[in-house]
Amino acid sequence: MLAVSVVIISYNRPDEIRRNISELLYELNPEVEVVVVDNNSEIPVRSVLVEFRDRIKIIEMDRNVGVAARNTGVQHATGEIVITLDDDVFGLTAHDVQLIKEQFQEKESMAAINFRVIDDLTEKQINWCHRRHLNEWGGKEFSTYEISEGAVAYRRQAFLDAGMYPAYFFISHEGPDVALALMNMDWDVVYCPDITVRHAHSMGGRPGWRRYYYDTRNMVWLGVRRYPLALFLRKVPLHLMAMFFYSLRDGYLSFISRLYMTRRGG
Repeated sequence: MLAVSVVIISYNRPDEIRRNISELLYELNPEVEVVVVDNNSEIPVRSVLVEFRDRIKIIEMDRNVGVAARNTGVQHATGEIVITLDDDVFGLTAHDVQLIKEQFQEKESMAAINFRVIDDLTEKQINWCHRRHLNEWGGKEFSTYEISEGAVAYRRQAFLDAGMYPAYFFISHEGPDVALALMNMDWDVVYCPDITVRHAHSMGGRPGWRRYYYDTRNMVWLGVRRYPLALFLRKVPLHLMAMFFYSLRDGYLSFISRLYMTRRGG
């Protein structure tokens, strides 16, 4: 039977990571490895999880490196299957882990399984990133070229062979980048609604401008890295126009412009 590791990255969410680890260790079988990567939190995760230190592996980054912390966690994991979660994503059960193991054993071409995500309070399905209609496809399994990074299971070696998440993305669009890399290596990426987790949407550690800046910049990088020219010309300009509108609507356009110039050294 395939061995499983759970990798969670955490940044400035002490309450969430404590709840997460407490629930996981209560629910999962002891043979499931739990790895927590602390992305240089102001309150160190090690001090928050001191009572669990003998049952988990904690890796401490010397600065907040964004998605590269997931790469580090997967590299340190020992399981052939690695489940990656955000620190505010809860509800993974022993039954879910067993189902994930069975899926990977039965489908040898599968490299990644996306989970169904529901709101922790309302229980409505959320975080839908797939290019299909939620109402029609939310309860069906299908192949996808998207990956929900905080709620996904990987065949570990396939993830490593695909090059992992591009560290310089920091956050945003790293999921489809890996999905397309896996598919180019003839692996399958699927969405499986039978595995459901809960997202609490904690805003701790998330500055308001971040989504606008990185969603815009990284879409260009994703297109350059993974899209054929025709697809790049069809998708990227539309995305940039949409992000321009959202930034203007929500009052972030001037802030994002200043941030962009500062990061360029202008």
